[in-house]
Parts: sequence; structure tokens; C-alpha cells
Amino acid sequence: MCRLFGLYANKPVSVGFSFYESPRGSFEELSYRNPSGWGIAWLDEEGWHIYKEPHLLYKSREAREYIETRVFGRIIVSHVRLASVGNESLENTHPWLYHGWVFAHNGTISRRPLLELIHEEYKRLRGNN
Repeated sequence: MCRLFGLYANKPVSVGFSFYESPRGSFEELSYRNPSGWGIAWLDEEGWHIYKEPHLLYKSREAREYIETRVFGRIIVSHVRLASVGNESLENTHPWLYHGWVFAHNGTISRRPLLELIHEEYKRLRGNN
């Protein structure tokens, strides 16, 4: 099962501790059981930013430095993926930014009637369910 990390703060903060140092289980540790990609989105005064890779967080050469030096935001959404549908690719890696909204999900969206509730302009998302 994928894992999500979300943060909302009253001032821009870093998530380096939660990703790498937390004694109760870091996000990096969760990536051992969720090896199909990872990503992070953060909101700052310039708007939304996303960084993601379709491979293991704990094996990433760029992740630690990137997270500890560039990711500062008031709202942060991150995801480590355990693929149940779809290959390990950038378009299947969460989170996504679409029309000003950032989102990620846990599990497979397999109920087509649920997808029919989505407004037509939002059905152009890429990736497998």
C-alpha cells in the first residue's frame, strides 16, 4: 500500500527531518516497502513545485540534497508508491499538479462509475489508475 505525507504550516518549513531523521519511522524507511517511485509537492510564495522520481527514494542520488536545500513550503504533499496498476514511470508517480490542484491517492481507482463523476475538463490526466 502506498504511503502519503502531508503538512500544513503557518510559515514555510523543511521536511528533511520527517524524510530522513524521524525516530518513529522516516519517509525514507517507508520507501523500502514502497519501491515504485516517490514524489513531493510544495507550495511557496511562487506557487506549486513538484519533484518526483519513478524509482526508490532511499536509492535516489538527488533526493536528500534536493529535499534539504530546496523544499520549503507552507503546504507539502509527498507520496511513496507501491505499484498495483501501471508501470514504474514518471507519469504514474505521484503527486500530480493539474489546473492548480495537487493531489495523490492511495490504492487503485478501479471503479469506473467514480471516474464518471469527474468533470470532463479533469479527465485528461495521464497515467494508469
